[in-house]
Amino acid sequence: MAQMSDFQGDDGPDLKAVVDEYRKSLGRFRWLLPLAGLVLIIGLGLSGLYSVEPGEVGVVRTFGAETGQSQPGLHYAVPVVQTVDLVDMAKVRREEVGFRSAKEGASQRVDAEALMLTGDENIIEAQMIVQYQVRDPSLYLFKLKNPQKTLHAAAQVALRGVVGQMRITSALEELPDTVAPLFDNDEDEEAAQDEAEEAAEDGEPKDEPDPDEDAADPKKGAEPKDDKTPKPKKGTKGKVDPLDAMDPSTDILTKGRERAQLLTKRKLQELMDLYESGLLVTEVKLQVVDAPDEVKDAFHDVVRAREEREQLINKARGYREDRVPKARGEAQKVMRAAEGYRQERVLRARGEAARFASILAEYEKARGITRDRLHLETMERILKSVPKKVYIDEKVGRNALPLLNLNQGITPVPGGAQ
Repeated sequence: MAQMSDFQGDDGPDLKAVVDEYRKSLGRFRWLLPLAGLVLIIGLGLSGLYSVEPGEVGVVRTFGAETGQSQPGLHYAVPVVQTVDLVDMAKVRREEVGFRSAKEGASQRVDAEALMLTGDENIIEAQMIVQYQVRDPSLYLFKLKNPQKTLHAAAQVALRGVVGQMRITSALEELPDTVAPLFDNDEDEEAAQDEAEEAAEDGEPKDEPDPDEDAADPKKGAEPKDDKTPKPKKGTKGKVDPLDAMDPSTDILTKGRERAQLLTKRKLQELMDLYESGLLVTEVKLQVVDAPDEVKDAFHDVVRAREEREQLINKARGYREDRVPKARGEAQKVMRAAEGYRQERVLRARGEAARFASILAEYEKARGITRDRLHLETMERILKSVPKKVYIDEKVGRNALPLLNLNQGITPVPGGAQ
């Protein structure tokens, strides 16, 4: 016998009544459905509003394709249809090559990146920091899968290429010949100065080459001069490339460090432009450029010895620059004193001669009167130095007894004989 359903019995619930009751309960909350739809539409519409901060650029994509860029301010994008990628153009980003910075402030070297080979087949350790900005947001977002990793690899390539063209051994070589003579130039200058002074005293100016004659003479103008001054490249409007003013043969550890930074920055920017990365390299800074740990101490000893040698040479040059001008000044002082003494003696002799000539002329005019005047002037000068004077007539003086006063100037002894 089949089992009877609960809804078919006399005591079971009425299905029609249950449905009617359910419909009545839904009718009470029927107004919530339009309200929920309205809220959903408003929320979806407001979700399209976005703000671009100063220094940022918003790249708008419609169905995945770029359709425009938005500048700083409040903008709207159609939800679901459009998406916006914000790119910070003003932020200066940083990439480390050869080491990694730790949170505690210390750094950890990465040997695979730091160790590299120089042009003279030596190994050095180099650590570099690259600072860059986004120049083109479209290229930055869509051309490369990972621009940061690409920049990191390109920085290694650029640095290794530059270091591979430089050397490390110049720090161990001798000084060039240009710093060996310390006094040859001074001797040449002194000789030229002496010749100029002698020519000036003789009144004959030194012969100087005539530029017109040299230009007219084909033999003299046949040898062009070596002009080592760096010339500006075309399109630079008179500006000289700083790399042209540096010696490319200098080593990477000392004098060639700045050149390595500039050249690495240039090569890295060329690579990033070739990859269409949309990045601008703003700064390349070499943090550590040193010999490997195995030979670092010995190399530092050599570098210190070289620095001490240059310090002693500079000290000697300073002493020379101090003593040579003083010696030249003393020599000029002695020469000027001798010249003054000569001028004084010559002028005095000329004055005495002129005075004697004038007296002689007066003497020739009246010999007797001039003789008496000279006699009186001479006696006046002599008698001025005599303290006591006694004038005796010539006739009386002949019969007077000459007297020598022996007691004059003798002090009598007390109690003694008078």
